[in-house]
Amino acid sequence: MPGPVHLNKLHPVNIYSDIIDEIRDWDTDAPLNGIGYFKKTEQFGHIEITISKTDYFTDTIKWSVPEGDIPQSGILEKIVNQIDFFSNFISAIKVNSTKSLVFEITNITYHATDSWRFAFSYATAHALKNCFDKDFTNLTQADKDLIVRFKEQTISQNKHKARSFSSEEIITSLKDIGLNDIVRTIVGGINIMMLEYNIEPRYMKLPVLTELFLRKVSLEVLSNLKTVNIISKYDELTDIGIAHIAVILKNRAAFISLNIKDLTALYGYYDIGFML
Repeated sequence: MPGPVHLNKLHPVNIYSDIIDEIRDWDTDAPLNGIGYFKKTEQFGHIEITISKTDYFTDTIKWSVPEGDIPQSGILEKIVNQIDFFSNFISAIKVNSTKSLVFEITNITYHATDSWRFAFSYATAHALKNCFDKDFTNLTQADKDLIVRFKEQTISQNKHKARSFSSEEIITSLKDIGLNDIVRTIVGGINIMMLEYNIEPRYMKLPVLTELFLRKVSLEVLSNLKTVNIISKYDELTDIGIAHIAVILKNRAAFISLNIKDLTALYGYYDIGFML
């Protein structure tokens, strides 16, 4: 855990001054839950924290949210700093306590443009205070709806980022013939199935192609394809995966969707006439 960090001047210690008695009287065997929410013009932060005792020797921060929900470093730093300050604040009050604490982040929502890092200073401090003062945070239905909407937007953005690759990254992967052969084995089943229905795979639309490919992938192969960026951590076909399938099936529409301008690096690897 990071060393003690003084609370930013935006959050003077007196934000916690009216919960000192509650902290002193708290039985650490009883976990506490708190919600922090901060919303102003172009500023948004939402976080939920559980405080409980732990067998660790020092106070600890635990992230119990999907990997994609963990925010960027600037926001992360403000969250950690606030928790670290509050950890020391509790220790100063419960001087006779020998119990270490775990601060578990159980839910977090941020916005791509409105989540200013200091908004999470406020939100985290509010969540910690709400653990001891249940009247401190009162979310309206509009607040709850906004959290849901921003979380959905974040998930969508994370999925898009996970499946997006540059032209250079796509071409480098396509030049890995061994990898292309692995994909070719899976695509072979699609090819046979489509031809039985008199459907030319090279004319199949991308959404159909993607769905059929993912149906053909076993769980074991799925894990392997994630390590080589054919499939994203969200179980979606990536740009690299689309490129491999496109060159195998000579599906021009699928390849054009990747918007690769310079194909010269692929000469000698594939018959690229269908791409032109």
